[in-house]
Amino acid sequence: VGVPTRTVGLYMPIFRASAAASVGSGWRTTRKPDRIGIIPVTVMPKLWKVAKDNGERLAAEGEICWGGMHSWKRMIELLELVDRPKTLGFQADMAHTLLYTLGYNALEDAILPQTNDLFRAMVPRDDHGMIQRGQDILVRRQRPIPVIRKSEALDFRQSEPAQQVEHDPSDPQKLNPGQKVFIMADDYGRDPIEGALIAANRERVVIEREDPDLGRLHVHFPRPGYIVAPV
Repeated sequence: VGVPTRTVGLYMPIFRASAAASVGSGWRTTRKPDRIGIIPVTVMPKLWKVAKDNGERLAAEGEICWGGMHSWKRMIELLELVDRPKTLGFQADMAHTLLYTLGYNALEDAILPQTNDLFRAMVPRDDHGMIQRGQDILVRRQRPIPVIRKSEALDFRQSEPAQQVEHDPSDPQKLNPGQKVFIMADDYGRDPIEGALIAANRERVVIEREDPDLGRLHVHFPRPGYIVAPV
């Protein structure tokens, strides 16, 4: 997969991989001695080999909807089974990390006790109200966010952006500072954003944009999870 993307000028530092099986599907038909399931056990090592042969890296997609990857314990078993830490890692967003701790699709693996107020609010899957209840609890536990007016926000914009990210001259896409590029998410919200490249490395991409109110801005994006290419 990685080679064709490079031929069109795209660079994906990490590819996400999933079991492509629902929690209630045939993945539960396990083969001893593993307890993970046929689909993850057979597919993930093959995906690892494809990635290794093409010089790419994989991240097992930590989402509770994938059978055999729906629990943090099953995910650890899968990573240990493949046992290729330099090629296969793990990725999960904040929402699914929370659901892992709740044992949402595997109560036996829950980390939070069932007496916890967040557990009581989220795990009874009655309706969409559970989401609101969970959000309300999280918001109450966060630090207060100061409210400022638009005019006050504009007052903060008094200086030119500083060069804080170093560009990697050995960038695999051969991107150069000053080059016109576009960047967009590789999953949801695939709206391209254009600008002049300030810096690119394995961790971050920075582009420069002009705003009529704020002037010259440096906008930072994480490299994993985003596509960047010349305009």
